[in-house]
Amino acid sequence: MMPNPFVSTALRALLFLGCLAVVPLGQASAQACNSTITFVGTPRLGATIQMVISGNSSCHSCLWVSKNPGPTVIGPVTIPIGVPMLNAVDYGQLPPSGMLTVPITIPNDPNVIGLRLYFTNVSFPSGQTPSLTNIVFSPAAILTPV
Repeated sequence: MMPNPFVSTALRALLFLGCLAVVPLGQASAQACNSTITFVGTPRLGATIQMVISGNSSCHSCLWVSKNPGPTVIGPVTIPIGVPMLNAVDYGQLPPSGMLTVPITIPNDPNVIGLRLYFTNVSFPSGQTPSLTNIVFSPAAILTPV
């Protein structure tokens, strides 16, 4: 029987959680690690907008990005975006303000107009190893250059 590449990619995404660097700087329950992603500014060609990740300052933040809307369900876990992922960025523990602001420059390339990118923040209590029992996904945020 042929292996399912979708499942393999999804499992790799979950296994990625176990490979994240965890900084032991505090404790929080998984439920306290709810977060959101918002974009500030208009994503026009050549413009720089701000992506704001908001959550509990005692939680670890990892950003996942995909071209696929999702959601993706793997066993008991529902990832609000699709797989495969284009990128994953480990931001570490959120700052004391509970807000992390990241500039995003939209390429000055007409080919990106209308390209939809889907983002989710994967949070878990800092100082804990990420697992299926302590990770929390933010709702999907969609960025579409105009």
